[in-house]
Amino acid sequence: MEMHQVRYFLATCETLNFTKAAEFSNVSQPALTKAVRMLEEELGGELFDRQSRPLQLTDLGQLLKERFAAIWDTATEIKIRSKQFNRLEDSSFTLGVINTIGEDRLIKLKDQIQNLLPGVTILIKHANEALLLSELKDGVLELAVVTDSPSLNGRFNSISLYAERYVLAGSSGNAIFQKKNISLGDVDGQEYIYRLHCEKNTHVDDLLHQKNLKVRSILITDQDELARRMVSSGAGVTIMPESMATAPVTSRNFADVDIKRNIQVTSLASRLLSPVATKVLDALIEAHSNHITHKNVMERKIDAKISK
Repeated sequence: MEMHQVRYFLATCETLNFTKAAEFSNVSQPALTKAVRMLEEELGGELFDRQSRPLQLTDLGQLLKERFAAIWDTATEIKIRSKQFNRLEDSSFTLGVINTIGEDRLIKLKDQIQNLLPGVTILIKHANEALLLSELKDGVLELAVVTDSPSLNGRFNSISLYAERYVLAGSSGNAIFQKKNISLGDVDGQEYIYRLHCEKNTHVDDLLHQKNLKVRSILITDQDELARRMVSSGAGVTIMPESMATAPVTSRNFADVDIKRNIQVTSLASRLLSPVATKVLDALIEAHSNHITHKNVMERKIDAKISK
């Protein structure tokens, strides 16, 4: 059974005349009647009573008319939906974003995509990096904004979007933040809020050890909002990404050390991206074009060719 046979049958149902149905369908009458006859042979019975004038549906034709109409409507809707999807009309896309990116930066990221792709509804999956990478592997996500983690082995394609500095965060009442310049040595002896999801914990621990500095961990948490509240209340200090250290948190850059992370968009290397995912990726690249090197873009093009 072919869709053109369904279309010719429905046209004949409307006109009850093979000649008019052929004109309506923009085909010759022999082509239409042949297609209808082949459909009848496949179904095992006549759909039209050719002896009556005007043409009439047989009982089998009456039985199948509504069903064929439903099939045609469904096929038409599928085509419309497909075109809308490929033109990014009435589309939605879930983007994974690590939960250590601050809310202001997250909103800016979403707005940058939305401004370039107004027809796409962006859904943000805000989660820890391990979960996002797992969902990329499982095919739940196509793209995720993560850090330059060692976990990103050869299974992933990544493009750097921007670099983000880590700062010392605390309360304005802490004497440290009254100093003109802050060094890593200023955290020595401080009460410290330890963030479990911090990507730079090992690096910071190594720096403290190298300088023989000690802090006293008064709280260990996987909840970054709790860490923010604790430091803003004066309970202690922590080192966190600059985008997270927004009011009421007070923050300062270190004068003697430069702790940074690279934020990048990542996909599974073996997966060919859908049209909407490709457009979202292009939007992310365009929004951060000042930070993306020619080398990064070229690597993406090469990866895309390999994927195909």
